[in-house]
Amino acid sequence: MVGTVAIRIGDHEELHPSRQTTPESTDIQQCLRQMVDASARWAVLEATSHGLAMHRLDHVRFDIAAVTNITREHLDFHGTVENYRRAKATLLQRVAANSGVAVVNADDAGSRAIEHHAAGATVFRYSAAGLDAEVRALDVHATGTGNQFVLDAGIRGLAECTLPLIGEFNIANALCAASVALSAGVDLGAINAALATAPAIPGRMARVEAGQPFSVVVDYAHTPDAIEKVLILLRDLHPSGRLIAVFGSAGERDVDKRPLQGAVAARLADFTIITSEDPRFEDPDAIIAQTAAGAEAAGAEVGKTLFCRTDRRDAIQLAIDLARPGDCVLLAGKGHEASIIWGREKLPWDEAGVACELILNRQVSELVDC
Repeated sequence: MVGTVAIRIGDHEELHPSRQTTPESTDIQQCLRQMVDASARWAVLEATSHGLAMHRLDHVRFDIAAVTNITREHLDFHGTVENYRRAKATLLQRVAANSGVAVVNADDAGSRAIEHHAAGATVFRYSAAGLDAEVRALDVHATGTGNQFVLDAGIRGLAECTLPLIGEFNIANALCAASVALSAGVDLGAINAALATAPAIPGRMARVEAGQPFSVVVDYAHTPDAIEKVLILLRDLHPSGRLIAVFGSAGERDVDKRPLQGAVAARLADFTIITSEDPRFEDPDAIIAQTAAGAEAAGAEVGKTLFCRTDRRDAIQLAIDLARPGDCVLLAGKGHEASIIWGREKLPWDEAGVACELILNRQVSELVDC
C-alpha cells in the first residue's frame, strides 16, 4: 500500500515520509518492485489528481479504480473544478482501457459526473444512502464507538456489519473498500470480518485522551466540505456541549476556499479559532485574515466567538482554556502530519502530542490552584 498516511511493503509499514501522497514515478516503481520481491499479490495505490496530471502513474496498469468523492480541492494547481474532475477521470479511462473495474460513489455528485469516463469498464456503484447500487448500507445505526449496518452486496449476499469507526463518511469508505474487495474476488464473509476489526487511522477522527472532562479530536479535514462533515458529526456526538474548532488554511494553495472554511466553522461551531497551517512563503497573518473574513461574514464575532492566533500551539492552548466539561475541541487540518512548513523549513509538529501536553499542563495548574 502507498497512501497519504503510510507505505506498507510486505510485513513492514512506516508513516509516509513526505507530503506527496502519490510519490514520484521512480519511487512508485521502486515500491512496486519491493512489493513483488516481498511476494505481495496486490498493491493499493492512492492516485491523487496531482499524481495523475503529472504522469507519476503512467506506467502502472490498474485493474480496479475507486473514486470516493470529488469536492472543491487543489484548485491552486488545476484552476477549475472541471479540470480537477478531468484529472481524476483519467484514472477511470485507464482502467476502462484495461477492461478493469471502476468503483464509483453513487452518493457523490463529483464521482457521478466522471462515471461516463469508465465506459468499457465494469462499473461497481456503492451507496451509504441506500440508493440503487451494487453495494449498499441498509438499516444503519450509529453507536458511540462506530456504526452498525446491513452490508447489501446484491447477488453476493447480505452481511450484518459492525464497523468500529464513527461517521457516515466511514460507512461510505467501508462500502468503497468492500466494493474493491468484491471486485477482486474476496468472499463477503472475509470482507465483513475485516471491516469489524478495521483499525483507527492516524490523524483521522483520533481522540486525545489525557483524563480531561471534555473531548479533543484530531482530524485531517482541510476542505470546507470535510470540515463541515466533521463538525456535523461532532455536534451529533456532543449535543449538550459546545463545539470549539481550531484550523487554518495552507499557504500557496487554493485561496478561494479560505473564507469558505471560515464560514463553515462560524455556522457550525460555537467558537472558531483560526491559526497557521503550513503557510510556506505566504504571510500567515494574511491567510488567517482571509479565512476569518469568511467567518465574520457568516456571523462570527471577533473576541467573542472568533479568535485568531498565528502560533498553532497558542491556538490549541486557547481552545483547551475555553473548554468546559462536555465540550468538544476539534483540531482540524494537520492530522497525522509531523511538520509545519514555514518558508523552506519543516518544523517538527505533533498535533495530538501538543494537545495532550497542554491538557496535562492545565490539569496540573488546576491542582495547584486548588
